[in-house]
Amino acid sequence: MIAANAVKAAQDAFKANEFDAALRHAGEALALDPTADKAYHIHALVAVERREWEKAETALKAAIGISPRNAQYHNSLGNVMVITGRDEAAIETFSHALSIAPNYPPPTLALGQLYLNSFNPSAAADIFQKGLQHAPDHPQMKKGLLYALKDAQQFNLAADLLQSLPPSPDLALAAGEIAWMRRQNPVAEANFVQALSHPPSAVSAFRALVQMRLTTGEDGTHPAAALIKKSVQDNPEAGLFYLIGAELLSEMGDLEGALEIVSLAEKKFGQMPDFDIVAAKAHIEHGQGGKASRLAACALKARPGDPNAVSCLARGALIGGAPKTALDASNSALKAFAHNQFWIAVKAAALRAMGQDYDYAGLYDYDLVKRYDLPPPPEYNDNESFLSQLKEVLNQRHARARPQLGRNHRGGTETESDLRFAAEALLQDFFQAVSGPITDYIQALPEDADHPLYGRVKTAYRLTRAWSVELAPGGVHRNHIHPDGWISAAYVVSAPESNKTTLAFGKPSFAAKNIKGERLNAEVQLAPRAGELILYPSYMWMGSAAIPEGGETLLTLHFKIVPT
Repeated sequence: MIAANAVKAAQDAFKANEFDAALRHAGEALALDPTADKAYHIHALVAVERREWEKAETALKAAIGISPRNAQYHNSLGNVMVITGRDEAAIETFSHALSIAPNYPPPTLALGQLYLNSFNPSAAADIFQKGLQHAPDHPQMKKGLLYALKDAQQFNLAADLLQSLPPSPDLALAAGEIAWMRRQNPVAEANFVQALSHPPSAVSAFRALVQMRLTTGEDGTHPAAALIKKSVQDNPEAGLFYLIGAELLSEMGDLEGALEIVSLAEKKFGQMPDFDIVAAKAHIEHGQGGKASRLAACALKARPGDPNAVSCLARGALIGGAPKTALDASNSALKAFAHNQFWIAVKAAALRAMGQDYDYAGLYDYDLVKRYDLPPPPEYNDNESFLSQLKEVLNQRHARARPQLGRNHRGGTETESDLRFAAEALLQDFFQAVSGPITDYIQALPEDADHPLYGRVKTAYRLTRAWSVELAPGGVHRNHIHPDGWISAAYVVSAPESNKTTLAFGKPSFAAKNIKGERLNAEVQLAPRAGELILYPSYMWMGSAAIPEGGETLLTLHFKIVPT
């Protein structure tokens, strides 16, 4: 037998899902010819099917070593990197595949999707547009470009592109979102309803419909809750409405309503991990750690390793004063998702709760919360004038803002659009002005490859999303972290004169306790000053105390930074 015949036999066996036979034939090929790169590729493909990621990567690198100009191998390696949570390395790998074969669709689609997932729609649009130069009628690239234009807030261009695509259920969600942002509410609602029949879009579509009821409902004092309950009643066989409905009610503070829907679901479908997870989330929102942990444990017994269940288990354990369980969960999760800021925050909270001060301080070093007096951009005479104009621009956006689910503030508004793409020159001037402090902050970080903040330092960075929050008297910014960030920023546009207003760092968003049963409260509090930029690690819990009644609002502009 010659090596080529063995490779062909391996490929045929793989296509027939006969993986052991595929590996045997691939091994025969390599025994006959150690440079049979296609045999290594078969090894990689089988390893991917078996979720053996290290084996897959090793085999792909061997194939690339033999055939470095094979774009398919680089594309397969990029896919493994995405699965194992190494998006930055995947971007480089897909980009290299495209440099070898610019007309090869798979890395175009994968790279564009990565940029979309990392809040970089402008880069995604550029990738899809280049891909369409080689394949003008490629439907997936056209859809990718549509999503990129939508996310970059080029809604008119997105609407024009949408008109050129044949209607389909998978586009209904995007069509609804575009119409919603163009204030075309009836069109938006019709598309969201259509998207409910498309399983990958259904969750987002249902959330969007509930979101619309928060703004436009006319059927009672709680129109969003009414829609959720009616959806469950009208669709008794659709588990989706139970699951998402319960989660949304929990977010809205209706624990009783959420658990009532879970109970209805379990009577209808029996106990299932998804229902346990949703109920656990509701109990976490209301500080009931023991119940949350028990539900999460049940879900994990049925579905080992489920990331949502592990998250609930960790938070429930911290609420219940069992930080070792949370620490073990975070260490396990960080092996797969090293840059996920949520798991770094959970690890830090667990270390603090266990009294491991040295390890905790290595993560929560509050010297990393730095305050910069940001000078006005060169075009503006003085800081007072710049802040006044910026406040006016942002207030116009807040005046148009609609209530939003899942936000971290209470008693205020948040701008809807990503301010990175704002048309106002003043906002673009602001983003230019912050480059100096950001560069200073990054350059001051020490070298430590094993540290979740220091180990990601590069010479280049980019902003991933920007928004503004205005808190009225009595409003609060709930404690939170930014899971997909690296460095987070808060710029104070205006602040009440009262020194009772504070930004607080270190208090988890859930009622975490130490082993003595004491609540983990904020460790650092700052009185915000108008015109200052505050930079801090994205895994640090941050929130605000309630804005004093009878005073002014707190107006802030936020963004996230990641290395590139």
